[in-house]
Amino acid sequence: MVLIGIRASLIALSVVIAGCGPVSGPRIKLPARQEIAVAMALETDESAEVLDAPDAFRDRLHRLVAERNFEPRPLDHRWDRVRLSKDRLAVMAQRSEARYLLLVEARASFYAQLAGKFRWTVTLRASLGRRGEEPLTTDFELPVILDFDHERAREALAASGAAAMQRLGPFLDRFLEREQAVRDAALSQAADQGGQARQAVVPGDYDAIYFVLIDRFANGDRGNDGVVDASDLRAFHGGDLDGVRARLDWIQELGFRTIWLSPIFAMRDVPFEGHGAFHGYWVNDPAAIEERFGGRRALAALSEEVRRRRMRLYLDLVVNHVDWDAPVRAAHPGWFHRRGTITDWNDPAQLTDGDVHGLPDLAQEEPDVYAWIVDSAKKVLPWTDGFRLDGVKHVPLPFWSRFNAEIAASAGGAFGLVGELLDGDPRVLARALREGNFTALFDFPLYYAMVDVFCKGRPAGRLAAALAADRRYDDPSRLVTFLDNHDHARILSSCDGNLDKVAHALAFQLTARGTPALTYGTEVGLVGTHEPANRGDMRFDADHPLRARIRELLELRRRHPALVRGHTIVTAFEGDRLVTTRLLGDDAVEIAIEHGKVSIRPVPAAGVVVPSGTRRVEITVDAPPVVGDSLRVIGAAPELGEWDPARAPEVHGGRVVVALPVGAVEPLKLAIRRRDGHVTWQEGDDRYLFVAPGEGPLAARFCWTGACRQ
Repeated sequence: MVLIGIRASLIALSVVIAGCGPVSGPRIKLPARQEIAVAMALETDESAEVLDAPDAFRDRLHRLVAERNFEPRPLDHRWDRVRLSKDRLAVMAQRSEARYLLLVEARASFYAQLAGKFRWTVTLRASLGRRGEEPLTTDFELPVILDFDHERAREALAASGAAAMQRLGPFLDRFLEREQAVRDAALSQAADQGGQARQAVVPGDYDAIYFVLIDRFANGDRGNDGVVDASDLRAFHGGDLDGVRARLDWIQELGFRTIWLSPIFAMRDVPFEGHGAFHGYWVNDPAAIEERFGGRRALAALSEEVRRRRMRLYLDLVVNHVDWDAPVRAAHPGWFHRRGTITDWNDPAQLTDGDVHGLPDLAQEEPDVYAWIVDSAKKVLPWTDGFRLDGVKHVPLPFWSRFNAEIAASAGGAFGLVGELLDGDPRVLARALREGNFTALFDFPLYYAMVDVFCKGRPAGRLAAALAADRRYDDPSRLVTFLDNHDHARILSSCDGNLDKVAHALAFQLTARGTPALTYGTEVGLVGTHEPANRGDMRFDADHPLRARIRELLELRRRHPALVRGHTIVTAFEGDRLVTTRLLGDDAVEIAIEHGKVSIRPVPAAGVVVPSGTRRVEITVDAPPVVGDSLRVIGAAPELGEWDPARAPEVHGGRVVVALPVGAVEPLKLAIRRRDGHVTWQEGDDRYLFVAPGEGPLAARFCWTGACRQ
């Protein structure tokens, strides 16, 4: 920042805030809780050493920001060689995944000794903005009187806290008013472009999504069936768009307001290499609607009825490939990569340029191909409220960024763009959400954790660790949760046919952050482990117990806004017991998981403490002596190396000290990293560390052999 005329040396502390506000409270809040990275830099004229910011000032700032619905994420950095505000903000953007950045820079200078007191001047600059955008800034000076000569810059900044918050509060409100104006303009544009048809959708406020595999759902017009054979799992069975329209009551009465359809475009209609084509993902012509599903007439009729009911309709869009016999292959042979079938699924180049199971891979980077894809998608915009985007990882991210932005501009601000990025690494999903202009992505990391815990009997720490990774996302409410889909085993099959296990899994999913999505037939216990058995025909069994359970849980979501838009707080974790609380204003709901059983109850919001900042964790490690090699504590958290032994903290003197986010449950393991790079991992499941709120350091102990002896 370099404020001229004030002698300075720098102290810096990066903090992500769970915020606070002035006594009168904020004038405006974010509609959904958002992460904000906050860096504090204090400069003084006495030392060039980087110091710690005073807790008193930091805590006031935490409260100020939290009242405006921001959430803290720590960002530790030393600012010795980074002096300009713009450079510090650039560092924050590089090191943090938070959507918002707040940089508070202070300089404390001794002024004079007056009547036995000591006068200091604290100069403050605050810079607040979205990452990648020009920030809003403010500068001001505050006089401070200290009682003792030994009190220096840190004490001066702490003493300025109350007055500083009175100035920073209105500054935050001005920024949020600007954000509100942007949101209002987007919603107004959506209304102008979509008329009565399209309803506004904002992250954190999505409806539950019901997925329909059209051919397997309901047959509303037998005149368009073509060749069907219900006894053959690979063949078409006759489902169509009129059948979906006839069963809208079933979906709506369950509690769903958003319907996602499998691909409706003209498609291959005969099996290939033993696999059926009924699913629609082998697109033949993306500009035409499949006639056996009823064509454009049936799509228009379904769309009209969905909107009359104030529901939403999402269409499945395939942009990675076409059918083997698609006319475009002969008409434009240069539109394809022709790199052969993917053989190495860890090779990024093969993932985007290779053929998925031999399907002809479109070269989306070619201008003519891009235009063809976009033009085809725009043709169905009048009938849909969003796209589910297939095979995200097989198409380069720059394509998605450009395509999604163009579709959103054409369709209006309420249009949904939900991507299927099949990856269990939250870092991969977080980057795609930030850079790909998606409104949401399917939450594969949480999917794997839910199946492991509720169906396979794995520790509840798996769920807690998946939720701890939420700090990587700008907004975890933009994730879509699911327990199965048409590509994975049905949840009842994953749970070995145990309806009770499925009911508890649903209880967790439908109360977790994000938007829940269910596959048709979950409510009546459809089964199937692999394709095509997991794509069976729908049964309309109104008395099935899972149907009643789903209705009850979705009704609970409607009654409690905290379950839709609320913050998720881990309030207890020990052994196989995990307790989380969803909190939004005065609404709080507790979800307790113990031995795979879920209980849900409203609790007083006043008693729920929102964790903030980091806590020093001192880990004592009991392990065999390691000579010449290094013993490391490795985990998913960035502070623990993100499962990379080379970046994980090394054990010295039998312990590791690390600062971790308060309220997180972090998975970790011990490992020996040898000088040649070879790693010997600790056997067994991950260990879990709950960073509980509290004063002072948190002591933990982990043993190489597993459970530590008492």
